[in-house]
Amino acid sequence: MSKVVVYFIEDEAAVREVMIKYFAILLSETIRLNSEFIFFSNATEANARKRRDGWPDVVVCDHGLPNQSGADLLREWRSAEWHGSFLLYSGGNCPMNDEELAGLDASFRIKNDPRRLTDWVETTVRCLMP
Repeated sequence: MSKVVVYFIEDEAAVREVMIKYFAILLSETIRLNSEFIFFSNATEANARKRRDGWPDVVVCDHGLPNQSGADLLREWRSAEWHGSFLLYSGGNCPMNDEELAGLDASFRIKNDPRRLTDWVETTVRCLMP
């Protein structure tokens, strides 16, 4: 059985480290065993991995990335017909209105609430498991 591939894209190393710990502690064992988490510091790294290994199933992405925002990455991937689950998050307000988020089939969360990010990942990955 193949694992659900989850990309986590965040330019701040401290935030990546916190989320690695949250995922290890808060995600159920079933989710941890049936998914592969790959962490990136920018969209360029994620795009390189995607070109090498194919599309991920799930993306959790900071909006405020250097060189390419999370919202721009979402638009780019959707225009390329990627149909995975995408969670855009930010320390402030959502960079997209509700209609645009819905049109791009994406969710939004505030960065300062890692528990809600973790809950979204748990629910989303569980839905993709056989």
